[in-house]
Amino acid sequence: KLFRPIFMCPNICEPQSRRIPLPTFMSDDTGKIGFLRSKTLGERLREKTWTNRRSTERDQTPTPDHVTSPGFASTPSPTLDGSNRISRIFSLRRSYEHAHTPEKEGIGGMHPLTEEEETVLGEGARGPNISPPVLPPAPLFASPEQTKRRFIINSLVQSENNYLESLQRLLNDYKKPLEESSPPILSESKVCTIFYRVSEILHCHSIFRIALSEAVRKWDQEEKIGDAFVASFSKSVVLEVYSDFINNFTEAMEVAKTESKRKSAFADFLKVKQITAHDRLNFYGLIVKPIQRFPQFILLLQDLLKETPPGHSDRMALQLALTTLESLAEMLNERKRESEQIAAFRAKMRQIGGKLGKSECGRVLLREDDVQRLEFNSCGQVSRTKPRRLLLLNDRVICVASSGRPSDVDINASQNEKLNLKWSAGVDEIEVIEGAGTGTLARLTTAGAVQPGKKSSLTKTNSNNVDKQMAENLAQDMADLMHDFDLVSRINTMASGLKCDYPGLSSETLGNILDSIQKSIRQKDDEMSWLDKSCLQVVVKRKEKTETLTFQMRSPAVKQDWVVELRLARLALSPDNSPGWDILDSSKFTGRLPLYVQHIPVLKQDKQTEIVCGTSYTLLVQTPTRTLRPITYVWVNATDGQSSNLKVFSVQVNQKISLKELGAHFLSSCNVRALQYVPGGAVGIFRAASLEHPLSQDLVWVATDDRRILLYGAYEPEKGREVGRIVLQAEPVCLVQHSGQVFVGLSSGTLNAYRRALGHIWDLENPVTRNLGNDPVTALLPVSGGLYTATGRKVLLLETNTFSTLRQIIVNGDELAFKGSVMSLHPLLPPGSVSHMAVAGVGLWIAMANSSN
Repeated sequence: KLFRPIFMCPNICEPQSRRIPLPTFMSDDTGKIGFLRSKTLGERLREKTWTNRRSTERDQTPTPDHVTSPGFASTPSPTLDGSNRISRIFSLRRSYEHAHTPEKEGIGGMHPLTEEEETVLGEGARGPNISPPVLPPAPLFASPEQTKRRFIINSLVQSENNYLESLQRLLNDYKKPLEESSPPILSESKVCTIFYRVSEILHCHSIFRIALSEAVRKWDQEEKIGDAFVASFSKSVVLEVYSDFINNFTEAMEVAKTESKRKSAFADFLKVKQITAHDRLNFYGLIVKPIQRFPQFILLLQDLLKETPPGHSDRMALQLALTTLESLAEMLNERKRESEQIAAFRAKMRQIGGKLGKSECGRVLLREDDVQRLEFNSCGQVSRTKPRRLLLLNDRVICVASSGRPSDVDINASQNEKLNLKWSAGVDEIEVIEGAGTGTLARLTTAGAVQPGKKSSLTKTNSNNVDKQMAENLAQDMADLMHDFDLVSRINTMASGLKCDYPGLSSETLGNILDSIQKSIRQKDDEMSWLDKSCLQVVVKRKEKTETLTFQMRSPAVKQDWVVELRLARLALSPDNSPGWDILDSSKFTGRLPLYVQHIPVLKQDKQTEIVCGTSYTLLVQTPTRTLRPITYVWVNATDGQSSNLKVFSVQVNQKISLKELGAHFLSSCNVRALQYVPGGAVGIFRAASLEHPLSQDLVWVATDDRRILLYGAYEPEKGREVGRIVLQAEPVCLVQHSGQVFVGLSSGTLNAYRRALGHIWDLENPVTRNLGNDPVTALLPVSGGLYTATGRKVLLLETNTFSTLRQIIVNGDELAFKGSVMSLHPLLPPGSVSHMAVAGVGLWIAMANSSN
């Protein structure tokens, strides 16, 4: 059988002198591969190396993982049958001889697919039979930037070819043999689960390969590839296919691993496929590649965009392609998160063994926390603790008890864990009690409920580990320390009346003892405060019973996260948010929408007013106990077109987010154009306002239409302290703080920059100015390394130190006159000029004044 095909191919068995000579125009690498392939079968048999030919060649010519050799782009692994090996050698010989004809050498630059590879691609892709894209030879006079872009494109092409080859191997080397095996190795349903949506993914990328081949073929003439990505991956079918694959991936892996352990035939099948593969990549390494594909695309496009200069014909398309892929990856992650939440809820319901209400459709598990329920006696003491688990759903809170302690439950056996339902209530039936007196220790120390014989924890207290008796031990420790401090203080008072000196009874010795006790008291107070902040107290309002429950959570941060999730779940179910947004195409949107909380009238008067601008900031404010507490302030400007009212609020975060009014500043003769919070010189450090120069503190800059900028103190804003004033040469339009400077855009087309002098004090008399034109400076946008400045239809990117122009854009738009009474239509902004700018993704978004463009 081995020698029968030799007599059918006389060209191989002819003497050396009668063989067809190889072409002489090949490169060194091509000639090396050609030399290896041109050995006769008889020489291979004599040298006993023909059976390991492919592995030997790969060892001699190693390639990176993402680059595939041209002759082995999509070649299936050879079988164990010798006749198939010989026919494969003949196939390579025929394609090699036909590949180096002068006509085809000028078109391509790499060997075309062999007959077997064309068959595999045509069957696997379910689409047009097309060769893998190959980048043409580099031009002779290419710039360094073009060389870098070619290198990135070559990496992209090779990785896509390798990706399609992996998908074809999954279908042809794994799925198809499993489906055709007799007796069946796996059931049909399990095969479908393991390879769910792989063929559809291959079809999507086969279509992308067509566009990629065309773009690569014209690369040296056009250098455009962004449109190919947008056209291929902006379709909703790509999102659906990849979403189904990713959501099914965990189940597919579980089935594959379980079956490989249960059935030795399946394990042997996977092992044989790995051994016979040319790259020794196993099944799990192939099936995970669709998960990694879009992150790889994003990284390659980011590199390509970095090497594409502004003004390049493909830059806008590349930016759009990168935004499309990033949005697609984000939507896939969000759908995966939602799928996991639904699956987790169903798993918990199976463990509980019951139903909650009439319908469970639409319920998801937001989070679960292991807690300790604290029970108190009539004296306020902690009588006992019970381990519990709180399950927070999107509409209910469930309390369950585990069948075993958390340390006794095996992680791998969590699915078999039994949960006993204790109670459940809707999120609107749960009220969190917040305040200073809600903690366990506050209750204990207030009642004085300490036991004389209680075990102390002075020498082994750890605030990071909350055990059952820590609350009682800390309360006992605090009581003991307070008793000792009082007793030593009295001893110190009595010792001061001694007539003679006695060793060990001096005032200095007793004072050191008192200082040590005070230090221990402060340490215990911190531990008690940490433990109290970890204590969650809720009121559960059910049909005929209202019950107050106390739970000890792992840390204050865990408690705060739980309270926030409960608040968001409650807001999502309110009538204002269900439904709250109109989504034009739900298939292309996945994620959390902003939730409406409440609206607050700033001015209560009959005249029509409008909120035009505002600012917010957070400061660390010292409390009466000398601790620093963050407080968020909000400044809002409401105007009626003739005067302005500045209202100052503080944000209150309890059960409901609310704003508490602190004060107001009425400006009767002017309108406020812009508000900006400007931090002080020593950022991030608590600063006493009375110890610093007023112009070096945290400030709020207020720009008005009467050519002024008013500077107010940001600390204690309810006092309304004006600490400075600037008179401008023209009316201000916009104001922004960036890179330690304050930039002011004027109606005259001038940009002012104010900087600090010695001592971090603002120099208000000598600004740096730059004339940008005759049109008003209408918008300022800080970005990393520069400042976008809009004047008329022109957008400039300025360097913040020298004001040099880094980039300039002319915006085209229709001039549409707007007739109406909307006060936000700025009189200084001509129609069609730039009014707002924002950076999102990799794009600069621009809105036109007095227009919907």
